[in-house]
Amino acid sequence: MKCETYMANMAECPGHFGHLELAKPMFHIGFLKTVLSIMQCVCFNCSKILADEEEHKFKQAQKIRNPKNRLKKILDASKSKTKCEGGDEIDTQDQDTDEPVKKSRGGCGAQQPKLTIEGMKMIAEYKLQKKKNDDPEQLPEPVERKQQLSAKRVLNVLKRISDEDYKLLGLNPKYARPDWMKLQ
Repeated sequence: MKCETYMANMAECPGHFGHLELAKPMFHIGFLKTVLSIMQCVCFNCSKILADEEEHKFKQAQKIRNPKNRLKKILDASKSKTKCEGGDEIDTQDQDTDEPVKKSRGGCGAQQPKLTIEGMKMIAEYKLQKKKNDDPEQLPEPVERKQQLSAKRVLNVLKRISDEDYKLLGLNPKYARPDWMKLQ
């Protein structure tokens, strides 16, 4: 068999790179656990970091220079969050005082799923809130709801993460964006 480029045999040909255009995004097996960790650190709805910046764990994580270790510490601070902290990004300074301006990070207030990996699939498991009335007619259907996340849905969440949040996670937005950890 001869190489179409060099007309050399298989022993003499150095090999050539190929390029495939995929019909839809898919998970890269080498980055699946890293993508899962990042997804567990950010809101599934608005892509803001779930951990509170004023929390001791978060402040300790920001002192770590190693990106992998920083991501692990922020993951520890974010794992316990079941809801994105709501609030508008407004100044919380009173007009009467001369205190420095403090902005809240904002957030959407959405409930956060528990994310897991099963093979090459990412699974989101939501816990439904029970209704206040315990009437038999108004009881919710199941207590938990599971759904498989498509790589496209995960990619959309990763693309919405701000550059500021990338830096807080220990990633360089110029060279290491999580949305590049998908095959497209």
